[in-house]
Parts: sequence; structure tokens; C-alpha cells
Amino acid sequence: MLHQFEAHLEEETRLRQEAYANVVLQQEQAMKMQQALFQQQEFKARLQAALQETFAQFRTNMQGSTLSDLPSLPPLPTFKFFSQSGQGINNSVVGGSTPGQASPVTPTTAYVALTSSQQ
Repeated sequence: MLHQFEAHLEEETRLRQEAYANVVLQQEQAMKMQQALFQQQEFKARLQAALQETFAQFRTNMQGSTLSDLPSLPPLPTFKFFSQSGQGINNSVVGGSTPGQASPVTPTTAYVALTSSQQ
């Protein structure tokens, strides 16, 4: 009977030590989480301050800007695209070898087609 009591006491002691170790571990983890949250808040505060400074500089730079004085863009040209049969401006296809073979229209070929049709 004494042996059972000692075994029970040892088991109880082991369980208390284990519970205490778990509590200490949880407290350490909670402290680490608090520290990480604090560092995150500090980072956010520094980032917010940097953003506010950047936008303040941007506003200052824009106050002296002459963007409103820039001339307006010229109107975009109108393009006449070719049909499947190759019919278009002057019945020709820019860059194509024959009226039925159209090359892909690129800004350069479209510009050439536009300027050559105006001459």
C-alpha cells in the first residue's frame, strides 16, 4: 500500500512539473507574440510616417508643376483597315506582297499607310 501511495505521489509530482513546464512555455510564447506584435506596430508606424512624408513631398512638387501648361495631345489618326479581300486605301496592302496577303498591322505600318495615303 505504501508503494502504491509513493507511485501515486510520484505520478502527481510528474504531472505538476509537466503542467508547470507547459505554463512556462505558454508564457514564453505569449511574450514572443507580444514582442512580434510590438515590432510589427513599430514597422507600420515607420511605414506610415514614410508614406506621409513621401506624399507631402509629392504635393509640394506638384504645386510647382507646370503640367497644366503642357499642350494638349493632337487627335489620334483614324485608320482604315483592310478587308479580307485586300481592298483598302488605293487597293493596296501595306507590307503585303500581293493584295490578298496582308502583313500584321503595326504602329509603323499603320503610320506608313496613313502618311502614304495623305500624299
